[in-house]
Amino acid sequence: ASGVDATATILVTPTAIGTITNTMSVAATEADLAPANNSATQDSTVVRQFTLTVATSGTGSGTVSSNPIRINCPGACSSLFNEGTVVSLFATAAGDSTFTNWGGDCSGADACSVTMGSGHSVTAAFVVNPDFSLSAAAASRASVAAGHSATSTVTINSTHGFNGEVQFTCSVDPAPTLAPTCSLNPASATPAANGSATSTLTIATTAPAAALAAPVAGGWLYALWLPIVGMAWAGMGLAPKIVRKRILAAVTLCFALAGGTLFQVACGGSMPPHPTGTPPGTYTVTVTGTSGSTQHFTNVMITVN
Repeated sequence: ASGVDATATILVTPTAIGTITNTMSVAATEADLAPANNSATQDSTVVRQFTLTVATSGTGSGTVSSNPIRINCPGACSSLFNEGTVVSLFATAAGDSTFTNWGGDCSGADACSVTMGSGHSVTAAFVVNPDFSLSAAAASRASVAAGHSATSTVTINSTHGFNGEVQFTCSVDPAPTLAPTCSLNPASATPAANGSATSTLTIATTAPAAALAAPVAGGWLYALWLPIVGMAWAGMGLAPKIVRKRILAAVTLCFALAGGTLFQVACGGSMPPHPTGTPPGTYTVTVTGTSGSTQHFTNVMITVN
């Protein structure tokens, strides 16, 4: 009908490579006032395409991507590329793995590139990194009185062939004054590949101290002053009245000096600053195992009564 646009779609299936020219013409039963626009021509270049297929293998995991961007495997592991296209492949290992080598139409561990003149298949191999796990048995005594200790066995388990040295450290939380202390023996251990090794964690607490030690520390003062006071008192009965007053004043002064000395001995060093020992409560002992840049942690709980 006049004044109405129509769209026609042409589907061409090439049978050979090269340039294909497609021409389409239209005609009408009515008079055509603009016959110049009744035909259209399109040139198409036909090239061959080939399939590149990528796969991953090994105990580890990772991804393979391509440039031109068409492959991102796992996921999109196969794509068509025009003949003559140079495709570069890139392997990226997961955090717990290492890329080891290419297989198929690439080899080695360096960059992989294929020129698409036929179909290609490439494999990227990944292995899991050697590692270790850290665990600790429950404390030999989960609850202790201040002044007592407990132990725990810390175990390293090798995975994927790990056989490196592991250094141990420990810390206690919370950490008030006289908090429990921790130590490990040995301070490092090396498991056999896919084997295990152990260390002993010791958790120690501080016992309450005696409140005062003044009577013991001042015993020599008693021995020194008592005879002197006794003799002075006996002498008072034989001396004149004015002399007795002087003796009484001297004895009083001596008692005051002796009492001050005893108090100083009792308070100046015999009383410990923390007579209660390790404060009661529940403590978390964190054991850290370090090998190079790899660290693992485990906790042991202990309650001080």
